[in-house]
Amino acid sequence: MKHFLRLAGLVVCFFPLAAHAQITSAASGNWSAAATWVGGTVPAAASNVVVAAGHRVTIDTSNAFCNTLTVNAAGVVRFRGDGIAAGITINGNLTVSGNATAGTVPGTFMCDTITSPVFAEHLITLYGNLSVEAGIDSSGILLLRMGSNGVSSAGCKVIFAGSSNSIISLQKTVQSNKELFNAVMISKTSGAKVLLATGNLFMSNNNTTGPSWLTFASGTIETGPDNFWVVLTTSAGAVIGGSATSYVNGNLGRGITSAGAEKKFEVGDANGYRPIAVRPSGAFTARHYMVAGVVWGNANTVSSTFSGSIDKVSAVRYYRIRYYQGEGTPPSFPVVNFSPSYGTDDGVAAGNTDLRVAYSIDNRATWKAMPQTTAHTTTLAALPTTIVPTVLTAGDTLRDGGPPMYVALARLSGTTTNTLEGSGTAVAREEGVPASFELAQSYPNPFNPSTTIAFSIPQAAPVSLKVFDALGKEVAVLVDGYTEAGNYSVPFDASNRSSGIYFYRLQSGHFTKTMKTMLMK
Repeated sequence: MKHFLRLAGLVVCFFPLAAHAQITSAASGNWSAAATWVGGTVPAAASNVVVAAGHRVTIDTSNAFCNTLTVNAAGVVRFRGDGIAAGITINGNLTVSGNATAGTVPGTFMCDTITSPVFAEHLITLYGNLSVEAGIDSSGILLLRMGSNGVSSAGCKVIFAGSSNSIISLQKTVQSNKELFNAVMISKTSGAKVLLATGNLFMSNNNTTGPSWLTFASGTIETGPDNFWVVLTTSAGAVIGGSATSYVNGNLGRGITSAGAEKKFEVGDANGYRPIAVRPSGAFTARHYMVAGVVWGNANTVSSTFSGSIDKVSAVRYYRIRYYQGEGTPPSFPVVNFSPSYGTDDGVAAGNTDLRVAYSIDNRATWKAMPQTTAHTTTLAALPTTIVPTVLTAGDTLRDGGPPMYVALARLSGTTTNTLEGSGTAVAREEGVPASFELAQSYPNPFNPSTTIAFSIPQAAPVSLKVFDALGKEVAVLVDGYTEAGNYSVPFDASNRSSGIYFYRLQSGHFTKTMKTMLMK
């Protein structure tokens, strides 16, 4: 329909345009060629693009654009293979479909082996979600590395950009040539995150093909409690730029090969960046990896015992370290060094030498003190601060997929200089696994100036516990992040709040419960 606009005696005729017009492939061909697309329209930044079954579309330019891109079953999108880098900006979501009929071909987004003996790094800038979908018997294929040793090889760097969350949904949980990433950069703004919702993300299965780093520019990666983001490249500098605003809240894996080669894990929890360095003993072949993550909660199970010159472990957070055997690698893995870090809320006081490191190989039932070969003087000048490495003379062993090791801050027996308690909202965890979600009435109620809120989580999950005033304004965040199954209690300090009714709300998945409490001063 035509529309008319009268301006100063002139009549202007214009046609309204669809905000996001769908463009479907008409045949195999280059992205920039009109003949590739139905109607002869090359996709633009607002186009929702569909690559149909049987069509192979080659990204032949460095400035391809679209809003969303869907690769249907038996459709293929590939980067050019002549050794010249190409790129595409996707303002919305990228979806690679599984097969619709048993025995047929799924959708594929891939790099092609190039015809020139030079490494070519292509680029995807993605603002939305990334989904590799399941099929009848074959999921979609996302293959962003090809070739090896820089000869007839190609790789693709993915930049997760924008001010909204990007959700990654994958199908594979093991190393696979169907979901294979090369280099990744996290470049989110306004507090946005990259969320690994399903599957495990493996970067650089073939670790000799070009640069394949995980680079943190801004924004965090968040994984589920059982999802891993694994950088198999074994270079010490393969993970770059971790900071207080850009790290992994969840599980980060790193490839390990060389004896004594320390690897830094850029990890933290919802309340802060707390990297840890791990040093292995023994030299192994490639394609095996160690996974480290931070658990927010009390390292003491309530009945934990202590071995060595320590009498307390952190009540704020601890680390979980696991090992996974790759192709041609050993089923066990000795570790000789852990170097955790501390920040403002770890209950560490400046200027003392009473801080220690402890580890557990029996699910936190017993905590062992690590030998401290060099005294560490605590400092709060540049946080987080990494503790001077301590070395075990005979490291305990991690086994493939077996029980994890746990690492925590500890304190020298008989000292109280370092409380190892959190600042106001440290979560206390009790023994036992509850059967269901529960949120209890705060105690005491009414209260002045603080009260304790107890809740139960039946399985590891993202948990949010927030407090609101009577007008619905958020006044406190007590818990915000992945939390292991258990019974918990957390204090709410309202010293700086006015008397009145307050509401506290527990959310996890589909579970939501809100209760009220009263502050009476």
